[in-house]
Amino acid sequence: MRLKSKNGTPILPSPRQYSDPTRQGSKSKRAIIKSSAIFRKISAGVSDIIKSIPTSDKKITVNVDYTYNVNPAIMRDINAMFRRLIENNLFEGTINDESLRNFWFDEYVRSAYLQGANDAIRSAQSMAGATGAAELINGVARVAGSVSFDAGLLNRVNLVASRSFELMNGLSDTMRADLASTLSAGMADGKGVTELVRDVRKRVGVGASRATRIVRTEINSAYRQSTRRETDVLNDDVFDGSGYEMRMLWFSALASTTRKSHARKHGKAFTTAQVDKFYGRDANSINCYCSQSNVLINTKTGKVVQIDLQRQMSEQRKEWFSDDDNLAVAA
Repeated sequence: MRLKSKNGTPILPSPRQYSDPTRQGSKSKRAIIKSSAIFRKISAGVSDIIKSIPTSDKKITVNVDYTYNVNPAIMRDINAMFRRLIENNLFEGTINDESLRNFWFDEYVRSAYLQGANDAIRSAQSMAGATGAAELINGVARVAGSVSFDAGLLNRVNLVASRSFELMNGLSDTMRADLASTLSAGMADGKGVTELVRDVRKRVGVGASRATRIVRTEINSAYRQSTRRETDVLNDDVFDGSGYEMRMLWFSALASTTRKSHARKHGKAFTTAQVDKFYGRDANSINCYCSQSNVLINTKTGKVVQIDLQRQMSEQRKEWFSDDDNLAVAA
């Protein structure tokens, strides 16, 4: 069923996109492929580093305890090699390198944010058109086309991109410590080079899984944050005092993996502050596929103008919960 409203329909996923409400799935897939390739290079590099560690027994035989000729200085060098390996691949340059200005993940996060901003503006135009008020219709166009809006948008994009970089940087630091700790413990146990490589590469795999989660979460989060922040700007600069206010209509993927606390919000309207609060607790943003689109509220009645759209989504929500009568009532 394609959702629509006779009172102005916001930008919503089409029926074939219902499992991907933010419509960032293809972008996330490309970013995850890129991330996976990066971690394969890191994994290969780990093998070379470990094989370069001096041992007192160069013969690789079964059930032979290895004694590694290492000291604090050598371990510092190994740690430094791990750091360079991770940074040179994950960031395509060391942390202090100019190449960080072209951090590969930036393009995905920025693209998601700009798509969200565009959708928020288009939804606002639809909402304003539904009121028939020329001052609102012209106001959205005026604000969206202003130099100050563009400057603010650029600043907001940069803030989101900075957050994504810091998350990846934190992952880099955690991985380096994890690899070094795993290597040290294995050498202390007298494990052979082959076993050391296997153990440390497993830890690289853990890092790769964390990176995948960051990629998927941050791209979807960038889109959602954009729709909220641009809605805030338009509410302040266009709808304030008009008798209308835009709020966020929640669209859940309603998939088998959807958290019930997310599914219960499907078709309900929230302020941007309420959505911010929800995503700021209990890891609600991690691996979340939900999206939110602008809808118009009549500030005198507190009712959603797109009531027919909300009613359709309410039926979807009840159908998803229909397997459990108690949950259906609660929904």
